[in-house]
Amino acid sequence: MDTDYLDLMAEAIASLGWDGKANLQPERNLANGSRWARGRGMALSLRHGSQGGGRAYALVTMDARGVVTIQHNAPEIGQGTHNLFSVVAAQTLGIPQQQIQVRAPDTAVSLPFAGVSAQRTTMQMGNAVHNACQKLKQELFTAASQAKGGKPEEWQLIEGRLCWREASFSVSEIIRLIGGGVVLKPVDYNSVRPMVKMSLFGERVFSGGLVALMMWGFGLFGIYFFTSLYLQGVLGFTAFEAGIAFFPMTVVNFVVAMTIPRLTAKCGHALPLTAGVALTLGGMAWLAQVQVDSSYWTAVAMPMMLIGAGQGLAFAPLTSAGLAGVDSAHAGAASGLVNTFHQLGMALGLGILVTVSVGAGRAAQGDAARLTTQIHAALTAGTALLAGCLIVVTLIASVHVISARQPVRGSGQLAPATN
Repeated sequence: MDTDYLDLMAEAIASLGWDGKANLQPERNLANGSRWARGRGMALSLRHGSQGGGRAYALVTMDARGVVTIQHNAPEIGQGTHNLFSVVAAQTLGIPQQQIQVRAPDTAVSLPFAGVSAQRTTMQMGNAVHNACQKLKQELFTAASQAKGGKPEEWQLIEGRLCWREASFSVSEIIRLIGGGVVLKPVDYNSVRPMVKMSLFGERVFSGGLVALMMWGFGLFGIYFFTSLYLQGVLGFTAFEAGIAFFPMTVVNFVVAMTIPRLTAKCGHALPLTAGVALTLGGMAWLAQVQVDSSYWTAVAMPMMLIGAGQGLAFAPLTSAGLAGVDSAHAGAASGLVNTFHQLGMALGLGILVTVSVGAGRAAQGDAARLTTQIHAALTAGTALLAGCLIVVTLIASVHVISARQPVRGSGQLAPATN
């Protein structure tokens, strides 16, 4: 609950004797005739844990005997969280755990809680109990200062006793002095911080990169679905042959992607990104011209090789554009957004293209002709969406805000731009 993961990573980096910065020198390796480069890196991945679910509320009461009762609405399903709440309260208040009672959830008590999960319950409700106990301490200090003098901030709660200067008093004694029937009932909550800093969306490169990634997914993902339909439904390929038919695109994609590190080191990210999206757009427009009697090699294989080259050039710089200007503390959340927008674009894009295809081909004669017309309509729509992606990418590149700046791990600083 109180672990700082960035501090842990910094300690791990220090123990490795590493400065946390990129120190690859591919030029030196090439000069030595080596094709390999060695480097160091560190990453941390966490399950969502306490994220999501809004606020969790806890009510903590203390009676004249000094007995603390915790009310909440987090069900115990075997995680041991109710015992944990008493531990948290005991440590926060500095009193024995035996003086703390944890009630079972009661829907008659309005204490909102989002839902049960071991991590979420521990983090959210545990912190709500802690916050309520902190408020209870402040109420005790205020009551003690009224009964015995001094300022609330001068009082302390040590081993279950209220202390001021040289004097100490039991909690029950102070409560009796202010009124024997008084029961302190502070309520507090824990609200998780949003995973994503909203000001990130004010960064032109970050926002533009997310939009471009989504439009990239809009236009591109339909290739795999509709080309497979064309190969099997029109050209008569088997499912296995249709899978092999994508091989040219895969090979070209892989070969081109291998050149990206050296290419971006020389000319930055803007040129390969713009060129890659343009090549993908050209290949998509070519592929959209399929006919019933088209040849696989000229109507499918060659356009897919062009698309593969475009994908290899554009994808890594496009992902980097989505992370540009993000400091290391928010790089994880930004990376998740990049992937989310890409996946969202693919899902929504395929839905759009299928909708477009359904309305086409009604006048065509024969099943093959009708399917070809539908595929042509879908791929043409995908071409238009990729054209929108190219416009966004060109706008970003035209103001020279896409660069090779990458977050320096653990420093919160950015390396200088190279383009």
